[in-house]
Amino acid sequence: MNSILVLDLWQRVDNSFAPISQKQLNFINKLDAISHNNQSNQSDSDRQTVVATDSDPLVPDFSHLYHVCIFDDWFESIETHFVNQYDSRFKKLLNYYSQCKQLLEDVNSCLTYLDQLRQQYLSVSNKTKTLHTSCEQLLQQQHGLIVAVETISQKLMYFNELQPISKKLSAPTMLVLNESLMPMLSRLDECIAYLESKKNYRESEVYLKQFQHLQSQALSTIRTHVIKTLEQTSQQVMPETKDALTPNDSVFTLFYGKFQTNAHRIKTLMQQIEERTQQSPLYSQYLSECHQCYFTARESLIGPVLSLAIDEMVASYQRNYCQLIRSSTNVVIHICQDEYQLFFQFFTQTTPLLNDFLNKNCQKLYNTLRPVVIHLEHLESLSEICYILKNEMIDENVINQSQELEPFIQSVERLLQDTQERLVYRSNIYIQSNIIDYTPCAGDLAYPEKLEMMKSIAQNLVDTKADETRSPADLHGMWYPTVRRTLVCLTKLYRSLDKSTFQGLSQEVLAACIESLDLAHNQITRRKGAPQVTEKVVDSQKAVDNKIKIKCEEFISHSTQLLISSLINLIELSKVLQKDNQLRSHQMFSSTENVKKAIAEVMDQLRANLAFVESRMALYLANRDTEIILFRPIKVKIQQNLSDLEKLIEKHYSETERQEIFLQKDNQLRSHQMFSSTENVKKAIAEVMDQLRANLAFVESRMALYLANRDTEIILFRPIKV
Repeated sequence: MNSILVLDLWQRVDNSFAPISQKQLNFINKLDAISHNNQSNQSDSDRQTVVATDSDPLVPDFSHLYHVCIFDDWFESIETHFVNQYDSRFKKLLNYYSQCKQLLEDVNSCLTYLDQLRQQYLSVSNKTKTLHTSCEQLLQQQHGLIVAVETISQKLMYFNELQPISKKLSAPTMLVLNESLMPMLSRLDECIAYLESKKNYRESEVYLKQFQHLQSQALSTIRTHVIKTLEQTSQQVMPETKDALTPNDSVFTLFYGKFQTNAHRIKTLMQQIEERTQQSPLYSQYLSECHQCYFTARESLIGPVLSLAIDEMVASYQRNYCQLIRSSTNVVIHICQDEYQLFFQFFTQTTPLLNDFLNKNCQKLYNTLRPVVIHLEHLESLSEICYILKNEMIDENVINQSQELEPFIQSVERLLQDTQERLVYRSNIYIQSNIIDYTPCAGDLAYPEKLEMMKSIAQNLVDTKADETRSPADLHGMWYPTVRRTLVCLTKLYRSLDKSTFQGLSQEVLAACIESLDLAHNQITRRKGAPQVTEKVVDSQKAVDNKIKIKCEEFISHSTQLLISSLINLIELSKVLQKDNQLRSHQMFSSTENVKKAIAEVMDQLRANLAFVESRMALYLANRDTEIILFRPIKVKIQQNLSDLEKLIEKHYSETERQEIFLQKDNQLRSHQMFSSTENVKKAIAEVMDQLRANLAFVESRMALYLANRDTEIILFRPIKV
């Protein structure tokens, strides 16, 4: 029992004295079993009163244990026996115990050491974490310092560039064409831009001024090189004496071909400056100085040659003004084009100085040609010059949209305006002296004898069948002199002036022409009577619509009276008689015979005078289309009067009487060759339609050409349409 308790103490889980292995546990169990067996055997022997023999000292014999001392001896002997019997085993157990105790002490010592080690580990771990945290902080600080150093270095980099750049620019071996110059100039731009944006930095203003000074020094070096090169090139191509200055092709080849020898190197430098003109006004200033030097050099070369060339042309074409205009302007055009192309051999961007330079060259042309133009007196020369300047010089170049010729176009436009002013001035003088103040001679007023004589001559020269209805009046030589002069003047003005100026001046020309025609009309009337269609020669002229209308109406009324005056009188008489209801009582209308007789007289008058009217219209108008247009209202009036007569007869005569009268009228109508057959009528209608289609567009185009006013065209065409 005690062993089990001890074993329990040893085997407690929460606090064991000395944990034993399974083998040791089995051994203890065996000892416990032996102890129980011995106790059982001793009890049995006591109950059976077994007396041990002397040979067995272990058998208890209590008979002789009658004294305590004897018992003590016996017990001692027994104890000694047991001790001797179990001593080795017990010593082993003690030895085991000692070893276990020592093991326990070692284990406790180890635990102590482990605990110390754990404490030390925790301490080291804490220190390691602290060190790690400190290292991270130091790394962060180091990174921050590195960034700060890099930032400072980057910012100081612009400041530090001052000394190296200054040394390079000050070096005696520094050349404009050195490859390092352009990168250095770019670096200067970067430094200046940076310092201008960081004016709050210490000493930034000082460094900025020094960098700007270096920039100005570099640009001054480039400018000096460019100016020197241009001056040397100009001296090389400049003729040695003025006598050698001739406007021939070799001189121009020298001025352009050899002058651009160094163009590529200069253009490389100028391109660097032109790309930076938006960064600083300093670049624009130096670029402008280079431009001025360039144009000064070109002016010294081209100016004298151009002036000499134009002066030689003026001397060469003394009276051939048109050829002078063409030749001189072509020379200036070529110079403008060549100078424009040459400029872009040295530069990449245009400049207002280029236009100024081209304007100077064009101004030489203007200053030379203007005195020539303003002293011209002939309308034909002035008109031709206006046409050349407007169509050949201005319009063609405007269509081509040549930018290099804009100054030339401006100068030519000013010259054109001066020429047009001169043309208008000379036209006014021409109108006064040759139209208004014209005094006709006897031959000018010999109408219609003059026309009849020319018709007779023309009939001898051409086939009579082809020209039997034509008149020599279609030849300009047969027109009245002021009309011919007016048309010539208008022709010159129309192709030379703008629309508004032409319209105003044409009014004056036509008014003068009409005034001269009125004067001639009065003189012819006083001599022997004027033809009623005299004014028709200005049928399609602007601003004479009323005059034409009045004369046409007079001619239509006169011709109508000439052809059917008897019919008109008959109609007027019938209107008067109808008011009093006395129509049939009058002798003229009392019988069908009288009516038929009156109609016969009308037809005879019409046949007798129709050919005369047609011949007079052909004689004076000399234009079949105009004759047809003018004869149409006459025909309408005749038809209206015939229609009125027909209505009168239908109203006041019976069916039988009407048939008798109309039969006579129809017979008379069918007796005429024109109406004798349906084929003749169809043919006449076909001719009318063909003539209408063929000439309608022509009439409209001519009206538009001469009138140049849509409202006037509509007003004038309305009676034609009616």
